Amino acid sequence: MRLLMVGTALLLVSSARGTSIAGDYVGGGSSNTFADATGYYFTPNVSIDVVDLGYYSPSGAGLTSLHDVGIFTTGGAELVSGVVPAGTAGTFVAGTVGGTWTVAVAGTILSAGTQYYIVADNEASDGYVFGTGAVTFNSAITWNGYAQSATNSITSATVNNGGVPGDLGPNFQFTTSAVPEPGSAALMLSAAALLLGGRRFLRKN
Repeated sequence: MRLLMVGTALLLVSSARGTSIAGDYVGGGSSNTFADATGYYFTPNVSIDVVDLGYYSPSGAGLTSLHDVGIFTTGGAELVSGVVPAGTAGTFVAGTVGGTWTVAVAGTILSAGTQYYIVADNEASDGYVFGTGAVTFNSAITWNGYAQSATNSITSATVNNGGVPGDLGPNFQFTTSAVPEPGSAALMLSAAALLLGGRRFLRKN
């Protein structure tokens, strides 16, 4: 019984640490292509740990081109980047309409209340989607504007051009488990206590 309770508690902790996608396309709005690297500025509302970078496909079909995707500070310092391959070689994460082709990256913590931007190249081939109500973002982040680079390179200088919510080409997955929430931390302690009690019980019997 104790071991069952431990397993249940650890499962709940694991579920609380699930991976979330930053942006989602729900249909409607507009789509566009662009010769230079583009993306969007955003601010995490809580500290998040970026674990995958990706590129959105409204059709869900494979990507026409590979895409360099990166997240940067507003000063242009690269924090994490990855290459999303063409076709269906990436990992597909389904969205409301279509979904995101992703690749794993080294976990990267983004601080709550600090603004960053994400951009991707080769958007003349696969394009991106935007529009008020057409593109939604996870409640853990706030969209801050359209990011436009000077060339088709994610490391080019980038400006915030405002605009309507979206510019969903580049995308990312994250967790909020880098610093456990108080409830999760308490649950972990309870699970550890139950596990210790279970071991003692087994030794006595």
